[in-house]
Amino acid sequence: MGRPRPLVPGSLRKGVKERASYTGEILEPLNLEGLRDSLRHLKEDGAESIAVCLLHSYANPSHENEIERAIGSMWPDAYVSVSSTLLPEFREYERMSTTVANAYIGPIVSNYIEDLEKSLESGPAGGVIAAAYIGGLLGRKQVISFDMGGTTAKSSIIIDGKPLVTNEYEISPLEHGGRIVKGSGYPIKIPVVDLVEVGAGGGSIAWIDSGGALRVGPMSAGADPGPACYGMGGREPTITDASVVLGRINPDFFLGGEMSLDAEASIKTVARIAGELGVGLVEAAEGIIRVANSTMARSIRYVTTERGHNAREFSIVAFGGAAPVQVVDLAEAMGIGELIIPPSPGVFSAFGFLVADVVHHYVKTVYLKATDANAESVETIFLRMEETGSIQLDEDEVPREDWRLDRSVDMRYIGQSHELNVPAPSKIGMDGLEEIVRRFHAIHMKHYGYSMPDEEVALVSFRLVARGMRSKPAFEVKSTRVGDITEALKGSRSVHFVEEGWIECDVYDREMLNSGSLLRGPCIVEEWDTTTIVNGSYMAEVDAWGNLLLTRGGGA
Repeated sequence: MGRPRPLVPGSLRKGVKERASYTGEILEPLNLEGLRDSLRHLKEDGAESIAVCLLHSYANPSHENEIERAIGSMWPDAYVSVSSTLLPEFREYERMSTTVANAYIGPIVSNYIEDLEKSLESGPAGGVIAAAYIGGLLGRKQVISFDMGGTTAKSSIIIDGKPLVTNEYEISPLEHGGRIVKGSGYPIKIPVVDLVEVGAGGGSIAWIDSGGALRVGPMSAGADPGPACYGMGGREPTITDASVVLGRINPDFFLGGEMSLDAEASIKTVARIAGELGVGLVEAAEGIIRVANSTMARSIRYVTTERGHNAREFSIVAFGGAAPVQVVDLAEAMGIGELIIPPSPGVFSAFGFLVADVVHHYVKTVYLKATDANAESVETIFLRMEETGSIQLDEDEVPREDWRLDRSVDMRYIGQSHELNVPAPSKIGMDGLEEIVRRFHAIHMKHYGYSMPDEEVALVSFRLVARGMRSKPAFEVKSTRVGDITEALKGSRSVHFVEEGWIECDVYDREMLNSGSLLRGPCIVEEWDTTTIVNGSYMAEVDAWGNLLLTRGGGA
């Protein structure tokens, strides 16, 4: 299966003579002459961005600071990423990988950020934050965030109203046998919203592999040329084309009617796949949807079942332009009973950044056995991070009454190779240290199913989250219109469902639905940026904020 291609070729990797111990003691000074030679070679070879990572810089950053100053003096235009600033944490491979990834994308992101004032952008993390907000609004604490756009589908979970965050993440991991292969991607060790992304979006391309099996993705037609039905030159069958063939998408009401789709192009390109498979047109289109659903179901299982959670105990918040078209099929196959389709699903991720708090993460690796730990020194570690976090929140102009400073410690039993994160009290005394150890045993029991109270415990890395709580824009309560549900009825059309076949379905205009409107499946709800397909075993109700709540078992 192989490893990912190195981001930095061997010719652009340079070592320097220096040595510090794991305690931070300088054993050999930095050889500045050798450093300058290396920098000259890198500059001559055309490097533009520099990643700096020394073995024990988390304990003593002085040599990395010297290197940064030397680069600034010799090469002021270079983009510099320094590991002790970015991630002052042990485990040099992950720290190096994170620093290299930062150097790799840093110049691009810098330009991107400069353009933020000109255009509002969104992203995967924004969607998860928005899903958590909607879940909280509706009193749902266990939520699956499901975002299906044009290229990928992304799944994440919210537990007790909080998005799951990880400090260990891999970019572009490989998938094998339906499972993501840990260690096959580029590791980055920074706090990120923990989500799984698979190549199954509206533009994902259907194809036949060498064994004659139907596959969907990860290749995508994107937005340009896009699916064949866009009429912009796309010639490959996509999930969107399959949905057009099955009557799920109205070619005359795409983007609220602003764009007409070429249904004949969809039929032609799906028919080519049907011919290769030796099946009919509808069977091929249905097969594309089934394969895509199987891929997306794996992503949901990865963030739920494979992490000890029962997916059936969650509600799905589904958004992105493609998700409402087929998420009910997905939920039905997984036995998930409730789906929430927010207003304007296509731009829901952007809403997430309007409700996001200002958050800064800090970490410091200081290895201590719990029996040797001193309450005063541990408190000092946290206070130094809190001082830095407070300065940052001040610069962010967050009122002090809206600050939250959350402490935690990464801990493990002596001899273990991985840590668990344990919440820490706001002030550390001897009782506080004992409480942290008790919490560790309890968390270990919950995570692994056992604990070892008689075994010695190590405190490895100390963490602080400095959070500025922002006021949230209120969801406008949907006004009630005079009249009944028939005002929203646009007509009907025939739609193909996986089990039932072709069914004539009522089509409703979402903008015309009242708060409290009740729709029984099978039916279709259309809006400007997407279409919601309500299967026969589901019922849809419009809540006070305009969300569509789909519940299983309420259909006709």
